[in-house]
Amino acid sequence: MIKQKMTKQEIIKQILQGIFSVKNEYNKKRMFKHKVVTFLGLKLKIGYKPKSVVIVGPGGIGDYIHSRPYYKYFKTLPKYKDYKIVYVERTGIYSLADSIDKKYFDEVIEFTYGRFVKERKYRNAVLKKINSNRIKTFINLQMSTLWNKQSPAYPPLVKGIKAKEKIGFFIGESKIRKRKNEALKTHNIKYTNEDYLFIDEQRRWVFEKIFEQKLPLETDLRIPALYDINKKHIAVSIMASSLDRRYPEEKWSRVLNHLLDNIDDDTEIFFLGKPNERGKTDDLIRTLKNKEKCINMAGLISTPMLPMILKNCEFLISVETGTVHFAHSMGVKSICVCNGQVYGWFQPYKEYVDYIYPREFIEKLKTGDEQFKKDIYEAYKHKFSTEDIREDDIIKAIDKLLYETKQIPCPNVGGGG
Repeated sequence: MIKQKMTKQEIIKQILQGIFSVKNEYNKKRMFKHKVVTFLGLKLKIGYKPKSVVIVGPGGIGDYIHSRPYYKYFKTLPKYKDYKIVYVERTGIYSLADSIDKKYFDEVIEFTYGRFVKERKYRNAVLKKINSNRIKTFINLQMSTLWNKQSPAYPPLVKGIKAKEKIGFFIGESKIRKRKNEALKTHNIKYTNEDYLFIDEQRRWVFEKIFEQKLPLETDLRIPALYDINKKHIAVSIMASSLDRRYPEEKWSRVLNHLLDNIDDDTEIFFLGKPNERGKTDDLIRTLKNKEKCINMAGLISTPMLPMILKNCEFLISVETGTVHFAHSMGVKSICVCNGQVYGWFQPYKEYVDYIYPREFIEKLKTGDEQFKKDIYEAYKHKFSTEDIREDDIIKAIDKLLYETKQIPCPNVGGGG
């Protein structure tokens, strides 16, 4: 007897019957993932995306400053407490939202205003990044401050964000053409200038509508300094443009947790780097203890400012990159995690810098092998990696500097170089 080929519907029905006959809930979920999802040819994405609320900032720096006292309520009030808070802000204000005010947001997305208006490819890339979230609610704060006008970037930004609920604001008797604001049709709020007395009252009114409850009038507009100049600081630079100069994240975690365990309450860690290194730095900080002592400065300090920042630090811990050269030029002690490539060219400096090389590299260097010394200058012949550097060697060097800066009473001196 020839067995009749089953249709897709029959196969799925058979699979589902098998799944629901399983009593154990855990095994039931496993069967669903492995059978149904695989059969349908879908890629199973591990990890659950939380519901998100996306907020587009109000516009200028003054608008941001007057709005920021209310941002804390997204994390504390019931309506959005369990949501992922995504804040979208233009370049310039972005650095403020992503540093000092990062505690209010889970993700901050930057967009360059001019490029967003003029370049479709760039605009689509920004919208794609925003829409990668599971957006439940979208809040456009831009129209909460401007009187009957809207900047060119905002209609396509608002329209391109995919959300089940969209909240927007008009001030006064709006004369804005409907086609510009059709993306806000879900939840428009209109009010006139008689509804408020001053900008602070207006802000409270806006956020009361958002959270659907009464709020206290927030008039404290003070922005704390990016860092307290009365505190001590240790600089850390984990990234380098050359991949073979970087140190593995899991090893950094152990080294930096040791550092955080041994610094006093008046000391903070500055993480330095370029703007494109900010995300990787955030990822590393999330793996550390005492995160409140860690400040991600990557991309926030201009090159001319870097030497001044380093000069006020206790010391620097870095991979072999330009930051080490800046620190040496300012007489700041440093620990440099280095694989030894181009030894004798950019390093070692004779003072201020403690180089931590792979132990095997040091032993080979001591032999005086001339061919080995030549190979150091050619990257493709260089056989040593930063991965070969032991965490304990870096930790010993850190303890030495902690002792010298009076952070610990007794040094466990040593090092790999």
